[in-house]
Amino acid sequence: MKELLHSFSGCSAVFFPVRRLKDGGTCEFATERCLRECAAFKNATEGNKIPYDEKVRVYKQITEGQIFEVCNSIIKQLSKCKPPRLLYWFACGDCPKKHEDRIVKIIKYMSECGVTQIGFTRNQSLWERVHKLGGVRFILTVEDIKMIDEIYKAGFYAVPNYKTGQVRIIRNTWVVKEPRWEYTCPASGWHTPTKNMATTYWHKDTLKNGVDGETNCSECYNGRKGCFSQEGVIP
Repeated sequence: MKELLHSFSGCSAVFFPVRRLKDGGTCEFATERCLRECAAFKNATEGNKIPYDEKVRVYKQITEGQIFEVCNSIIKQLSKCKPPRLLYWFACGDCPKKHEDRIVKIIKYMSECGVTQIGFTRNQSLWERVHKLGGVRFILTVEDIKMIDEIYKAGFYAVPNYKTGQVRIIRNTWVVKEPRWEYTCPASGWHTPTKNMATTYWHKDTLKNGVDGETNCSECYNGRKGCFSQEGVIP
């Protein structure tokens, strides 16, 4: 089986094609604005400009190949990388409902093998099934912060800022008297908002000089910061 992962954000990533299902993509749950201002295109660098045909190849191999072979191929490729076991799901694209059961099986197998995984998705069902697995940091992207209260589930959420290309990551526990933690990625660190979450937006210092730099998940992973800090553990 050909390699399935490409370098992205300091780790090895799964790239699926961006577009509606009817247009040959995987973004079943994307909003019109998300597709129009897709960060996968807006923030593309020479290191992550993966051709559409290559994304389709990876998508087909992961969703049509033997699950055991897919998992072995991913683990073999990760063993050659630094950090060796950090897997990023959906550097672009997403998990369509029709492939959810298969992707969950792969994520669970990776977790059991000790692979640390991170990913962004708009598939709420997928997120609910995997985000509390050992070593898994899955983040549910929502268009508006008010949707977090409507979903009312503990976990990581991301609210995109289309103007800056950043995301506002929120760790919500729903534990009485325990604060929600926030992180802007690229970011300056976790902080506890001083205002009601429904009205709080970006940390005033985070955007002072614009975007601080490209996201690097491996840096946070190695330093146990951000999503990989103690605050990143969901009870």
